[in-house]
Formats: sequence, C-alpha cells, structure tokens
Amino acid sequence: MRESREKNRKIVLREPTEYKKMTSNDLQRNAVKLSAIIYISVSLILAGIFLGVSSILKYPYIARYGGTVWVFLLSMIITMPTITPLVKKRLRGNANG
Repeated sequence: MRESREKNRKIVLREPTEYKKMTSNDLQRNAVKLSAIIYISVSLILAGIFLGVSSILKYPYIARYGGTVWVFLLSMIITMPTITPLVKKRLRGNANG
C-alpha cells in the first residue's frame, strides 16, 4: 500500500529564483541591501581598528570610545555614497550579461 502512494506522488520541479529575470525593482532592492551590508561592514572594521590601536596606545576611555564612534560615523558618511553606485553598476552589469 505504501508503495502505491509513493508511485502516485508527483514531483514538481520549480525554476530556481537565480534564473528568473530580475525586474528593476528587484535589482534596486538587492543593490541597496548588498551595499548596506558592505558599507556597514567596512565602517565596523575601521572602527574596530581604531579601537584596537587606541587601546594598545593606552588612550583614555572617553577618547577610545568617542573616537570609535566618530570613526564609524565618518566612515559611514564616506562609504555610503561611494559603495552604493558601484554595487548598483555591478548588479546591472551582471543582470544584463
């Protein structure tokens, strides 16, 4: 009886989402998400480097943490407008080709 149930099951194959044509709205959404991940990661790494160096050099706590926040904010200001267009351009190039 179990064998007959298994024979009656239909296997439905669906097309993977990677192969679907992406709309411009999907491209925009993916570009924004990917660029946010990149520039937040870069900013966190730079802030971590600053915190590490200032800790090794034994600066006061307020200078360490205040400087870390300052480096994070400035690096976000710099990387946001530079990374986002690069990611959009690369995703558009991959979607067309």
